[in-house]
This record gives sequence, C-alpha cells and structure tokens, in this order.
Amino acid sequence: SLYMDPALPAQIREAALAALRQTLQTVQIEMVLQSLPFANPTDGARTSHLALSPMLRLKANVRLAHDAPLPTSVQQNAPAWTLLAMFFLVIPLSVTLIKERQQGCILRLRSMPVPAWVLLLGKAVPYFVLNCVQLMIVFWEGAYILPLLGGDGLQFGHSVAAIVVMAVAANCAAIGYGLLVATIVRTQEQATSFGAISVLIMAAIGGIMVPKLVMPIAMQHFTVISPLSWGLEGFQAIFVRGATVSGIMPEVARLLAFGTICAVFAGRRFRRELRPRLLR
Repeated sequence: SLYMDPALPAQIREAALAALRQTLQTVQIEMVLQSLPFANPTDGARTSHLALSPMLRLKANVRLAHDAPLPTSVQQNAPAWTLLAMFFLVIPLSVTLIKERQQGCILRLRSMPVPAWVLLLGKAVPYFVLNCVQLMIVFWEGAYILPLLGGDGLQFGHSVAAIVVMAVAANCAAIGYGLLVATIVRTQEQATSFGAISVLIMAAIGGIMVPKLVMPIAMQHFTVISPLSWGLEGFQAIFVRGATVSGIMPEVARLLAFGTICAVFAGRRFRRELRPRLLR
C-alpha cells in the first residue's frame, strides 16, 4: 500500500504509481522464475503448480492519506488570496497613523493617561474585524458561488474550530506586521511602496502567487521564511488533509509568534513617539 499526500500534484502521483508498478512487475517475474521446476530441481514437483499465483497477489494499492479528497484550484486560491489581502492592511493602517501625525492627533494622545498598547489595540481591532469579514466572504463565495458558475466548490474539511483558530492566528500576524510597518514609515509614499513590496515578496516566496509544489526544489526551501506560507500550509492542512486544531498547531504557533514580536516592537516605537520630547 502506497499512501500519498493528497496535496501532491497529479503528475507526481502518476509517476510514483508507474514506478511502483514497474517494480512490482520485476518482482513478479523473479518470483515466477523461482517457482518454475528448473529453479529448484530437488523440489520441482511441489513448486511447479505455484508459477502463476504470485502474479495474483502483487497489486499496487494506492491510497490518499486520511482518505482526503484531491485538492482543487479553489482550495489553493481561496486561502492564498485571502491571506494576501489580510497582509495588505499594512497600507491603510500605515496611512492612518501617518495622517494622525500630520494632523496633530499624536499631540492630543499624549495628554491621555492611556498606555501605548491600548491605543494600538484600538487601531488594530477594526482591521481585525474587517479581515474576518473578508475571509468569511471569500470562503462563502468559494463554497457556494463558484459551483453555480461551473467551478469546484471549496471543501472546508472536518473541523470548523481549526479554521477559526487558523484565521485568528493569520489575522494576528497580519495586524502585528501592519502595526510594525506603520510605526516605522514616516510618509505615505514610504507606506505604500515599502508595505506593498514587502507583502508581495512574502507572497511570492510563500507560494501565494505560484503554488509551492510547482516551484523549483531550491526555491521551496525559502518558503519557510514567509508568514503567508505558514498560513497557507495551515489552511491546506485543514481543507485537503482534514487536519484538526492539533494538526495545525505548528503553523498557528509560528504565526502568533511572528505577530507578537512585531506587535511588541511596534508598541515600543509608538510609546517612544507618544513620550514628550523633553523626556526623551
């Protein structure tokens, strides 16, 4: 029995199956030759009637791991482009913070006895809700609208809780990165250029624009450095392999760690910005 990952492309599955069948044919021929009378002259009468029996026993049994369905294009594109849209919030979030600096809102915020992390949290919550709504709309369209247009429907797997956990983790990573960039850049031009380019680079490396399985082997090793790749791997595990919450914990841990680190550095920079210049 050959167990294959259902996320493997069809050409790889067919190549592996062809190689297995060729190997079985070689083994069958050897077993048949060994069972012929001249293969064992001292015991030829006992083995001659078993000449064809090995060919009836050796058959390739190919199964998909966990009996999961084959992956479809919508199972690749729906989570991929949703993650890309999540991380693109870096542009509006940065522009909002830059406008507050230019309009003098930072000066008014200094007079409020509120920690810096509370102010950043207030800016992050609306984008968190927006990303959640966006994800639900995209997944709903993939599941119910695309089949009406003749496409494949999005299969959600077997665990709704795993989808929620992965969505929250990816959302936190995107917001953390957006807050970090928003506290670093100083102009709208910097926000739009650096934010867009950095997200597109992470998307290209992470298998969002081009699936990881069709990348060159050397390029596939670089996908592990992209947080979008972690999110895509988590959603693929849920949709294609039927993973539960425990099966996506490595990807969830990476995304939460990335978002936490970005948010901590963003909070420190924002706290320094709120501090009066005379106290710096």
